[in-house]
Amino acid sequence: MLRRITKLSGENMNNTNKIMLKLLNQSLFNKKCTITQPVDWNSVINELKLQSVLAIPYSWAAKNIIIDEKIKSLWLEKVYIQAFRCMKILEEQNELIKLLRSFNIDAAIMKGSSAAVYYPEPEFRAMGDIDFIVKPEDFDKCHSVMLKSGFEYAPYEKLLSYHISFVKNDVHFELHKYPAGITESEIGKYLKELIFFGMDDIVYKQINEHIFPSLPRLQNGLVLLLHIEKHLKEGLGLRQIIDWMMFVNTELTDDIWETEFKDVLEKSGLDVLAVTVTRLCQLYLGLRDDNITWCKNADEKLCSQLLDYILEQGNFGVKKGESQHGVNVISRTGNAASFIRSLQTNGINNWESLKKHPSLKCFAWLYQIFRYIKLIFKRENSLKTLYKDFKESRKRKKMLKQLGCYNTE
Repeated sequence: MLRRITKLSGENMNNTNKIMLKLLNQSLFNKKCTITQPVDWNSVINELKLQSVLAIPYSWAAKNIIIDEKIKSLWLEKVYIQAFRCMKILEEQNELIKLLRSFNIDAAIMKGSSAAVYYPEPEFRAMGDIDFIVKPEDFDKCHSVMLKSGFEYAPYEKLLSYHISFVKNDVHFELHKYPAGITESEIGKYLKELIFFGMDDIVYKQINEHIFPSLPRLQNGLVLLLHIEKHLKEGLGLRQIIDWMMFVNTELTDDIWETEFKDVLEKSGLDVLAVTVTRLCQLYLGLRDDNITWCKNADEKLCSQLLDYILEQGNFGVKKGESQHGVNVISRTGNAASFIRSLQTNGINNWESLKKHPSLKCFAWLYQIFRYIKLIFKRENSLKTLYKDFKESRKRKKMLKQLGCYNTE
């Protein structure tokens, strides 16, 4: 495995990343893994945290590798915090489901526990909030029920077309009209219809004593892939990749690919992304290749470039910070119209003055341009850095185009 990593990886595959990937291989798939070189465990643990996969390899590492007791204790403390958070979220999710059922509202959990259920230790999959979707005809009713039942709008609530954010008991809830990553286009319309069709065939899954409604296999897979597609343009971490990988490992064999997924993904322009991400998982994260051969013809150089990008960005782009948001917008927009739409949406979300002066809303895109310029010139060697950022944006845009990410716009 180490030989494959060294052969295909780029500049971001340092020793810390190699160790991290080996740990994930072992803990998720029981791949044979030996670590003989010295390890900077503080750096490895920090990288696992930045990728939002901190807890996944702890159990195996604690049993099989000699780690300084102080470092191991600090790592375990973080794992416990995450596991308790997971339990709290599952409890709050139970209460939400009970509430909606009492009002005859059908809901399905997206991502979160619907992704964690595929992990060998579901409680070690990091959870941030509860995303759920209801039928279009139930959306307004659900919105009203939640407000009357003690849910409050999340303090960071932004103008987004596809969901409303609430908070209750220190847990965030996202009521979705449709999954993130679906655009207002013909393809978007097609994907929405598929998702809503799945709402008539909700399946129930279980983590420990917690039983919850989930979308059927095709729709669940689409949600996970769309989540990758959305955050690929904004900053993608290993957590979203592993969610897809564990789903594929359990659900997406060659037969299922041919009969359920292939035509849908080709029609929606998500097929290259699915093939590339899955092959990446086989090359670097230990995903089996028996009966998952539908990705064998993926461009392995593109897999390597994508892995480098993931390692560089961290979960939701946390490793890059706000200073590169402007470059992210340039990279992820396929044409001038979508570029202006991104500026306008971000400007509305960031411009505090709009709360007092809503008439200025039409100038939000201009505000956002100046905001990016201000952020850029705060950086050291700003002009040199700006040139470097634009070179990076062109490279990233080429990668996104190869992955077919503009086909869904």
